Amino acid sequence: MLSRRPFLIAVVLCLFAARNAEPVRAADPTLVELTGDTMGTYYRVLLTRRDGQKKNEIQTGVNGLLNRIEDQMSTWRPESELSRFNKSESTDWLKVSPETVLVVVESLRIAELSGGAFDPTVGPLIDLWSFGAERGEPRIPTDEEISAAKQKTGWQKVTVRSDPPALKKSQPEIQLNLSAIAKGYGVDAVSDWLIEQGEANHLVEIGGEDRARGTKADGSVWRVGIQAPAGMPQEQTLGPIFQIVELNDRSIATSGDYQNYFEVDGKRYSHTIDPVAGRSITHDVASVSVLTETCMAADGWATAFTVLGAEKGMELAKAQGLAVLILVRGEPKFDVLSTDNWVPVDVTVEDPAEPPSWLRTFVAAGILFVIALTGMAVGVIFSNRRIKGSCGGLATMPGQDGSTCDLCENPSEECQQEIAEGKREPGDCPDDVCEPEHFEV
Repeated sequence: MLSRRPFLIAVVLCLFAARNAEPVRAADPTLVELTGDTMGTYYRVLLTRRDGQKKNEIQTGVNGLLNRIEDQMSTWRPESELSRFNKSESTDWLKVSPETVLVVVESLRIAELSGGAFDPTVGPLIDLWSFGAERGEPRIPTDEEISAAKQKTGWQKVTVRSDPPALKKSQPEIQLNLSAIAKGYGVDAVSDWLIEQGEANHLVEIGGEDRARGTKADGSVWRVGIQAPAGMPQEQTLGPIFQIVELNDRSIATSGDYQNYFEVDGKRYSHTIDPVAGRSITHDVASVSVLTETCMAADGWATAFTVLGAEKGMELAKAQGLAVLILVRGEPKFDVLSTDNWVPVDVTVEDPAEPPSWLRTFVAAGILFVIALTGMAVGVIFSNRRIKGSCGGLATMPGQDGSTCDLCENPSEECQQEIAEGKREPGDCPDDVCEPEHFEV
């Protein structure tokens, strides 16, 4: 028995860290947490605890709302409104819900203001660069292939009507993909629904996009930490966090090339495609964070600025009056660019004689991780068991039968079913990508 206990403890700690992606800490008794799966990723809702709160009813309501949004805008559900629009070869009006119209209108607005850097019709180019549903061997497409794919894109080829709500396209091949903005809309929709239910104080997150309303139980403003990009020097970070911001009735979205890219001849090609050039972006922007009132707008703008790059992105952000943070890879340090209205939390306000609370938390988490890792190794040695892992390690290697890390890979139900039927390999789903995370602090 003694040989198995450290192994089991380590596995439990590993699972906890993978799922929550935040420092190990005691649960806050003033908060109620609801979690689940949606849009090929996860959602999390934090509510300020109050008398008469009906947690189960709220959870059911949130699940139903998010399921309805997927029925409207998922490209993985064959009978969704978006799938029917994409499959249709008609150039006549196709009836859709007011919610779908709302998201498409915002998509086209950001597309126009960004000069096409954000384009909800970019799907054929994503597929061409091997980042779509049919992922082949990564390669650089020819100029002719890029030109042909661009003929099947163009946000100007989509028209929207509000009354009655409908969409139409001027070219049969045009398809819409709202994956770069739908998560943000889902956050807004859940937040608005919670307000209707009397939950005025909450934080909603879907796959790293957040919106906060009201305050915590003690009256303090909600705070989130922005994940530090891989490779950023430790002296520029707060552990896994780069910076902390307050969400005072605001939203935040972060877009970044954290995991999904390939390299050819030493050159890095990101999964983010420039719709105008028809090519994968190759600049050194590692991360873009945007603060706005609605999460839908923050989500779309984060993608647009990522495509534009640091210089053009900052120029447009200032022109639009948006609060934006851009992190650019550099040697030996990353360049940090931000607009004047981007105001991070000053973590140096605590007594310098006492280590900051966040530092104490990270140190404690680090010690626990080392203990867990040591315990795992000891458990394996004495019990003669092979490490399988569940946090992005050996279980994801070819020939292994373990599941992948929930934080990084959480494909849609449809894709999971295809994996089970042998039609896909684990890791082949378009949503199984590590996205930039935010941490409630």
